[in-house]
Amino acid sequence: MIKDTLGDRVSDVRASQRLTTSASCLVAGGLGRDRQLERLLAQQNRGMGTKPILEINMRHPLVAAIIEAKDAAADLSFLLLEQAQILDGELPEDPAAFASRLNRLVLHGVSKENG
Repeated sequence: MIKDTLGDRVSDVRASQRLTTSASCLVAGGLGRDRQLERLLAQQNRGMGTKPILEINMRHPLVAAIIEAKDAAADLSFLLLEQAQILDGELPEDPAAFASRLNRLVLHGVSKENG
């Protein structure tokens, strides 16, 4: 479900065997180059910039919420990817969409708490 939502922004989504507290992380895909090397080559237009693999922590509450959510599943899926990008030192592809998505999710949570 998450892979279908994220489409071609990642090469794959898979369960992580190493994450304990984080919901997700990005790992190098394709040629197995380091993610930092991939970014440097892409900045210099010297590499193809392979799409990363999104690893998710199946024990994390956010991942569990995505599996059970219906109306917010797409927003939560993108949030996983964008959080991993930020933790990796990158900006989300579309910062305005990220902020809008985050605001929607926060308002949804606040309204449920107050409702």
